Amino acid sequence: MGTLRWFAGGQERRERAIFLINQMFSEFDSKNANPLYQVLDSYRTELKFDGTSTPYILNRMNIDISKVLLNNNIRLSSTESSQLKELGALSHIRII
Repeated sequence: MGTLRWFAGGQERRERAIFLINQMFSEFDSKNANPLYQVLDSYRTELKFDGTSTPYILNRMNIDISKVLLNNNIRLSSTESSQLKELGALSHIRII
């Protein structure tokens, strides 16, 4: 899947988020990050089937991911960290 443009709409952001989450699942060290896996799985389901605004879902997801990482003291590899950073960047909307 290609790079997302800064002016991408909600559907493009939604599809990219699902793609990134699926990619992360294939590379996860699940024994260390089980709570993170559960959060990502719930948001993947919400992104697939819910009609709620994509930016709203992505903002909530970023907050919940941060909480899980802090509360469970989860350490990510550099690859996982960069994937989460890219996932978080999907919620950045530029207003001109």
